[in-house]
Amino acid sequence: MWSRNLANLMMSPLKPVEFVIALMIMSVIRLAIGVVPVTLLAIAFFGFNLFGLGSRLSPFSSICC
Repeated sequence: MWSRNLANLMMSPLKPVEFVIALMIMSVIRLAIGVVPVTLLAIAFFGFNLFGLGSRLSPFSSICC
């Protein structure tokens, strides 16, 4: 895996916009990989449905609508 140092970024064929979009997509994928299993385990073991909170969960989210 390549290192994210300045020399590698300047030699990359990616445009800065493409690089930022790729980082955002990867962060959403990593977030889903972490949150979905934990949410399913919380439903299975404790009967707590995080998705049932709906809009009341939005103040705790870093994503603004």
